[in-house]
Amino acid sequence: MEALQHAIQEINQVTSALAKGDLTAQATTPMGGDLENLRQAVNGAVQALAVTIQDIQQATQQVAQASNEVDSGTQSLNDRTQQQAASLEETAASMEQMTSSVQQSAENAS
Repeated sequence: MEALQHAIQEINQVTSALAKGDLTAQATTPMGGDLENLRQAVNGAVQALAVTIQDIQQATQQVAQASNEVDSGTQSLNDRTQQQAASLEETAASMEQMTSSVQQSAENAS
């Protein structure tokens, strides 16, 4: 009976730690029969959850990095587009001046 109480207390400590976000807690005392199966299952679940959280953190970092790269690319594209728009405006102004000069030359020639 004392062994059963100890086993329940140890597994309760692990699950309580897990509920608080501690993914390092493990039930370490070997137990017999079904309690050993339960201990191993709880430990395995905690370990699997820790791996899953680690994978999520890595994926989040990769998404953040990709987002930063997209943002940088977008800013670069925006800068180039603005430069091309300014160049196009200058070209249009030059064309207007040339058109005006040609018209004036034509009028003077008449």
